[in-house]
Amino acid sequence: MVTFRIAILALVFAVDHALGAKYRIFAPRLFKVTWEQARRNCQNIGIGWDLVKIQSRSEDLLVKDMLKCERALGNNQGWFIGGISKNGKWTYADGSRMTYTAFGRRDRQQSFVTKSRQGTVINYAAIFHSDLAWDYLTTHDRNSMGYVCEAQYC
Repeated sequence: MVTFRIAILALVFAVDHALGAKYRIFAPRLFKVTWEQARRNCQNIGIGWDLVKIQSRSEDLLVKDMLKCERALGNNQGWFIGGISKNGKWTYADGSRMTYTAFGRRDRQQSFVTKSRQGTVINYAAIFHSDLAWDYLTTHDRNSMGYVCEAQYC
């Protein structure tokens, strides 16, 4: 009986992993979440978790496909992803060079004039609810955003 239970647990884990346990999507809470808070929330899931680090067109399409189900709920303006720009230089949340982008409405090199107290122009990458297109927000945007986390050790 014990062997049977272990086999069932192993099968459940394998199926869960195959169906997307690498990603977790969070809708916005009652209060607005900043990009930094979203990143901390992802990291608090466990070791190796962070905001999603989309590195290819196929991964972008996979994430957007998962977001289509969330989009049907219609309860937010979009989802933060793991891209941050400081003075026009885009990196992933972990500081590594951003190797893939799919910004649609605005060129990713365009900088907003909104500056933080340190004089640095900061923008955060997001996928927007309306058309599942990449865009970015400034530190002063007050959109109701969810976020996408990824287990980056997989």
